[in-house]
Amino acid sequence: MAVRDKYRSNGVGKELFNKASEIAKDNECLQIEACCNKLRTRAHSFYERQGMNKYHYKFSMNLRYEEIKGNRLGI
Repeated sequence: MAVRDKYRSNGVGKELFNKASEIAKDNECLQIEACCNKLRTRAHSFYERQGMNKYHYKFSMNLRYEEIKGNRLGI
């Protein structure tokens, strides 16, 4: 899930996050997780402001190097 640039910094992401958290709690989930590209530092800050913590590193290996080079945002 993501919020388009033109709607950011208006509380939309926070509302979505809060609703997702509420649904997770109502369904007796133990935790929620979010994954995002390491280049998306604004997203990292957003998740931290919502009370999330960084606990993991994710490692990836490109198996088709000739087609995809480097760390892409996938947009």
